[in-house]
Amino acid sequence: MCSLTLALTGLTTGLQMAGQYQQSRAQAAAYNAQAEVAEQNAKIQNRKGEQIAEQYAQQQRHLDAKRRLAIGQQVAAAGSSGIAAGIGSSLDIIGATNNAWEEDSVNLLSNQRNATHDNYVTEVNYRNQASSARAQADAAKSAGNMAMFGTLLGGAASMYGMQSAGRGSAAPTATETAAAAQTPTAAGYRAVASDTAFSGIGGYAAKTTGTYTGMSGVTFGPKVKTKGFNLFGGSF
Repeated sequence: MCSLTLALTGLTTGLQMAGQYQQSRAQAAAYNAQAEVAEQNAKIQNRKGEQIAEQYAQQQRHLDAKRRLAIGQQVAAAGSSGIAAGIGSSLDIIGATNNAWEEDSVNLLSNQRNATHDNYVTEVNYRNQASSARAQADAAKSAGNMAMFGTLLGGAASMYGMQSAGRGSAAPTATETAAAAQTPTAAGYRAVASDTAFSGIGGYAAKTTGTYTGMSGVTFGPKVKTKGFNLFGGSF
């Protein structure tokens, strides 16, 4: 029965550890999946940043071309009217065109910076989410390992306790029963596993080798230390 109980305890411990392992790995896999999604989104945002830069560069080129066209038209109009280019009202018109172009360029640059910054913040957030998910995956694995270790210790302690209890309640052997049943000797000692030697009028003293046949013919069996009494020296 004890062996069966030990086997069942070991099996239960193993199943619990297997369940803890599977659960921790499943949690880690879920966190790793979240990390992969966040990393992919970060890559998308990074690519979007390149597109934003290209988009605003194209808009700037469009403004530059528009400015050149406007100035060319103004110079042509002034020439056809007999007005010298670069002086008077012709110069004022060209200056106004340049001012409008500069204002549009500044606004465009400001919009580009804002868009680039917002996109960068979003990309960083995605990367932080990925790092956090990776850390949670590692933590889930560590927690699973610790839980498995605790289960292993608990199971081992339980099995050790069962074994100790089984040894403590074991039935006495035939030798122990026979030794306990022997009658006391003349000195007042039970004839158990003891090697003795006469030590005075009061009784026997314990020794550690061989066997001894007492004065009454009783042969002492297996070795067990005993305690004697000596009238001249008291108990020992």
